[in-house]
Amino acid sequence: MLENSRDNNNLVLAKEYAEKHGDTEDNIVQMIRDGTLAGQIKDNIWYVDVILSSATKAAHVSETKAARGEGIDNILLFFVRLYGGKYSLAKTFWLYGIVVNGVFNIGKILSITSHAITLFYALVAMHLLYYIIWIFGIWRASERYEGSSIWPFLAKLFVVFGAVISIADLYISLNR
Repeated sequence: MLENSRDNNNLVLAKEYAEKHGDTEDNIVQMIRDGTLAGQIKDNIWYVDVILSSATKAAHVSETKAARGEGIDNILLFFVRLYGGKYSLAKTFWLYGIVVNGVFNIGKILSITSHAITLFYALVAMHLLYYIIWIFGIWRASERYEGSSIWPFLAKLFVVFGAVISIADLYISLNR
């Protein structure tokens, strides 16, 4: 729920919104509570914020398409979720960190040994971008972790040391 709307012109009575969209007021209120629609309650009257609700619906449609594997939304949603720490700490660290970064490193090694310099620089750029997203993701997944406190600590320690090593590696790679 929104505490305050920036512009009260965006607010429509939930009852009117329900009638316009062929739904019940109770369903609309539940959708506001669930976060499917944006809205607020003022003086025991529910309102729908039609501007924010449109954005919320668009995000929901995009996420639904991505869940079905449709189009570029699937890739973008993955990076948004990774960056936001939405995956488990173990999955973020091991699969999206160790495995994916390892694949990038193998690709860079192969491109250098085959003298594919353009491919090497493309991989360095993509890896750097991915690595930054992953660093934020692992840090945020660590913040959400509810198990033993040692794992978030070790993951963050790995990120710090890994970032220092990666910066040094990037410097060395670009000065070859």
